[in-house]
Amino acid sequence: MNRLTYIYSAPGTHASGRAPDGPSRAAPCRMRMRPAPSEFLFPALLFTLLVLAPPRARAFDEDAGHNGKIFATVMYNVPLEYAGTVTEVLVRPGDKVKEGLPLVRFKLKDESILEILQYLSLDRTIINTQISLADNEIRITDLDKEYESAKRLSAAKMGSADLLRTLKHNVEQLRDKSRLLAALMKIDKKELDNRRAIVGRKLGVPVKEDGNVPESGELLSPMEGEVLLVDPSLRAGGIVPALSHAVTIGRTNPVEVRTRVFEAEIPGLRIGGKATVQVVSLDGVHAGVVSHIDRYPDDMNVDRPSYYNVRIELPNDEGVLRPGFKTVVKFIAEDKNQ
Repeated sequence: MNRLTYIYSAPGTHASGRAPDGPSRAAPCRMRMRPAPSEFLFPALLFTLLVLAPPRARAFDEDAGHNGKIFATVMYNVPLEYAGTVTEVLVRPGDKVKEGLPLVRFKLKDESILEILQYLSLDRTIINTQISLADNEIRITDLDKEYESAKRLSAAKMGSADLLRTLKHNVEQLRDKSRLLAALMKIDKKELDNRRAIVGRKLGVPVKEDGNVPESGELLSPMEGEVLLVDPSLRAGGIVPALSHAVTIGRTNPVEVRTRVFEAEIPGLRIGGKATVQVVSLDGVHAGVVSHIDRYPDDMNVDRPSYYNVRIELPNDEGVLRPGFKTVVKFIAEDKNQ
């Protein structure tokens, strides 16, 4: 829209400012409008573009390569929870495993058995509660008999009403105690069942209610995946301490590439954006998808530039991409992602 300039004409003058010819006469004030010169439009347009226009993401260089490495999308380090002697190693790196499949068999050391027994010693507490509950029920039975006898005497005007009220109060207190003991025993039993289940998962074999602890166990795979690493010291006949690392299980289809990206390039990236990945030790280029962009840099020192961790997901149907392979990542511009 053109800007308009208002021009004022005084009475008795032309718009040019000259006095009219002839005798002067009164004339009303007039205001005329005409388009503003075009030289005023360019600064206004430039101001709108530079100040009022929303900021645009800075484009990144598609030819720039970002060094990275391949990682398993999920990794789980499976430890031996108790000290023992390894009797058999059932897997090796590269094996495909299902959830619950045995990985290692072992025999518990004596101190491990004592540790488990102490952990399961809650059954003694339950037994003591059962004894207290049984004793309390006997007392209730005896007091009930005394209460009925006192009740008959009171009806025959031969007994004390105060004694009758005292006996009744005592019986009610004992019954309340029995209810509390029963509730406590129920809680303890549930806790003991949970502890048996925990020990059973760690041993790979169920723990029975008879109080006996199995002398041997199995280390089970917690997930479906691939055996990535078996500890070199894990051999038949070897003694391993408690909580020692045994086997690493991971999921390698798909795999993910992790790289670091300079802050100036981050606005041009998005989750779901495309990237090409070249594996240094292999031929060919792999197509990947951006699956994660950090919201926080890995270094907040003001004297150093900020880099953000970015992950790219790659299919690995043939299993040729291994964790640890070095890569070069190139991101594809947003307009080419459409």
